Amino acid sequence: MICSFLYVSISTKNSCVKHEKTRTCTFLERKSDVCRLVCRPCCTPLTLVACESSKTARGHANLSRGEFDQLWKENQLRICLIGMSNCGKTMRSLQLAQRFGFERYCVDDNIEQHISSLLQRSGYPSGIEGVAKWMGYPFEERFYRNQEIYLEYENKLTYEAVSTARATNRSFVLDTTGSVIYLEKKTRDIISDTFLVVHLEASEDMLQEMIRLYFEAPKPVIWGDSFQPLGNEDGLTALKRCYPQLLRYRLKRYQQFAHCSVPASVAMNSAVPVEIFVERLRACLPPQAAH
Repeated sequence: MICSFLYVSISTKNSCVKHEKTRTCTFLERKSDVCRLVCRPCCTPLTLVACESSKTARGHANLSRGEFDQLWKENQLRICLIGMSNCGKTMRSLQLAQRFGFERYCVDDNIEQHISSLLQRSGYPSGIEGVAKWMGYPFEERFYRNQEIYLEYENKLTYEAVSTARATNRSFVLDTTGSVIYLEKKTRDIISDTFLVVHLEASEDMLQEMIRLYFEAPKPVIWGDSFQPLGNEDGLTALKRCYPQLLRYRLKRYQQFAHCSVPASVAMNSAVPVEIFVERLRACLPPQAAH
């Protein structure tokens, strides 16, 4: 298990003989509430020290309602919102920032900023529509090359966001893209260890609406290996057959990744106050801490 002090320096008066200076540890194994310190330059083992608190060492997975309440009170709660596009991630993350003072990081917005110069050089407009046109469809030659470039940006920026969340001294909300499930395993693992991962879960009716909207106003979509045309299919026909399968695959992966879920019908409904959304999230957690 990754120590929850990753990216957070732990001071120790121990030092390795070679460097003869006080060193700190930023990562290594954690057993119970004990961190093993090492010298940063040479990785020489130093000593075992108690972690600052069990709640910090434990991370945000499997929080009970009482632990959620305590982290909320202390302004130390970290929430990661995952799910399909247009399920309320951006609206709720903005509300958490504006109403309760969470620090917020939107991965989509940061990808668009970082990729804007590439879009301009390639002759595409900025913004999500430009990204969608640049990405293309999976039956187009440029798609898989651009998909790889996009995921490289997403993985790097998401990892940096986790680093920021661990370093900040207040509550933090991470607004992920719909393709968070395609990130490198080490990135997904550190998200899971750092945040309470909340799935805004789409219903079957919502999936049908997403299918309709995708062909009316395409958004950039990471397909992974889900586009599998049959021998006699043209690209568009294969796309229409495979896209519903892609959404159901993603739904399953979100369910596996999340610690808890809130119906997207609640999350995306602007008539539902953010306080009610938070209470619905809290209600999904177990009443008592797991032992």
